[in-house]
Amino acid sequence: MGKYKGIATQEVLQESGVWQADGCHQYTFRNVGNVNVSIDLINVLQPGETWEGPQMHPEVEYFNIHRIDFDMTTSPSFRMPVGGQNPTSTVVNPGDVVLRDTRLVVSKTKIDS
Repeated sequence: MGKYKGIATQEVLQESGVWQADGCHQYTFRNVGNVNVSIDLINVLQPGETWEGPQMHPEVEYFNIHRIDFDMTTSPSFRMPVGGQNPTSTVVNPGDVVLRDTRLVVSKTKIDS
C-alpha cells in the first residue's frame, strides 16, 4: 500500500463569486460552458480551456481564494449540449436560440497520510 491516500472530487460552479481551496493539495478549473470565465480578473478561460492551480505536493495544503466571474456580456460561442451523436454543435445558424451555459468544473485532490 502507498504512503499517501488521495481523494479526488469535482464540483461545478455556475455563478460568479469566490471559490476557496479549503486545504486541498491540487486543483484545476475547466470551462465546460459556452461563455468566458475569468479567474481573479487575470486568467480568462474560453470555452474548453483549463487552468491548473499549484502542483500537487503531499505535504502542502492550499487555502487559496479565487474570484470567479462569468462573462455575461458577450454571446456564447457554441450551443449548449443537448445529447445525441453531436452533443455540442459549434454551428450557430441565424435565428437560433443559444442559451448561456455557465459551468466551471473544479477538480481537486486532497491527500491523507
